[in-house]
Amino acid sequence: ESRSRLFGNFDLTTLGRSRTRGRLSLGYQILPQLDINSAALEVDHALDEDTAIRGSVGYLFDTESVQVGLSAVRAFERFSLALDSSYAFERKEHSLGLRLGFSFGRDPLRGGFFIARPGLSGSGGASIRAFRDLDGNGVFGPGDTPLPDVSIVASNRAVPTDATGLARLGNLSPGRSASLQIDSSSLPDIDLAPATEGIEIVPRPGRIEAFDFPIVALSEVEGSLSFTQGGSTKGVSGVRLKLRNAAGEDAYFSRTEIDGYFFFERVKPGAYAVTLDEAQASRLNLCTRQDYTVEVGYEADLLTRDIAIGLCDELKVAEPGSGELEAAGSAAQ
Repeated sequence: ESRSRLFGNFDLTTLGRSRTRGRLSLGYQILPQLDINSAALEVDHALDEDTAIRGSVGYLFDTESVQVGLSAVRAFERFSLALDSSYAFERKEHSLGLRLGFSFGRDPLRGGFFIARPGLSGSGGASIRAFRDLDGNGVFGPGDTPLPDVSIVASNRAVPTDATGLARLGNLSPGRSASLQIDSSSLPDIDLAPATEGIEIVPRPGRIEAFDFPIVALSEVEGSLSFTQGGSTKGVSGVRLKLRNAAGEDAYFSRTEIDGYFFFERVKPGAYAVTLDEAQASRLNLCTRQDYTVEVGYEADLLTRDIAIGLCDELKVAEPGSGELEAAGSAAQ
């Protein structure tokens, strides 16, 4: 004689980031007949980031028995320790146990195995290297320098890099996008900044992803802008300037002061074209006398570029203008 049984479990868990979370569980069967076998309620309360208590109560319908449980869990750096207790009223049985939990994983950047808190197989992780990118290729190489004590931030948690510039983040929610970022205040020099704003990843269960996080030095670009017409040259204020990167994007902005002085701060390495703001230049009929570029290197520096502009009509025909210097200068201000 053969029998077929079909059964399942329904869980309803509270969402959100509160310290207290609940879970309702119903066990049921569909074959040989529709019935509810069990019901359970669990409540978890986090005392702090590493300590939690859990209470539970369950009921078995077929035996009409009730069981309650109470646990306290403390998470350490590489393992967790839990004290579990339970009591079954019908059988008048109780239990008390000490549970040690940990996970095994392999770090793709360190190239070895490690022991971590439980949950690694059901969550995602990332191994990150923070380093001074001295050749600009975005990949750690022989000439680059690892950066220790740099905070890597993800999901409101921060992990510092070790002496080799490496940090590992675990227990990232699988299937949910996570942003990995550098805490710029933890960098050893004010002239340093991440080459990218952050790294977006989608963690996968049991998977440790590897990422390089290049850090580059920032430079300043300064200079003076002069307006020339009919043999007269003077600095002009209020002229808007831009640094356009190799991709054609407007990356940095500045505005000349009363003597024509301009200043771009915290400029990342790369090749830039120094251009006028198109809308203002078109309205005032202003053009640069030549193409101006600046090459920002991978060591912090102060670069100087002086810009000469004039009326576009004058520059095209190489003739003196019609006395519009003061009008253009005052309008630019």
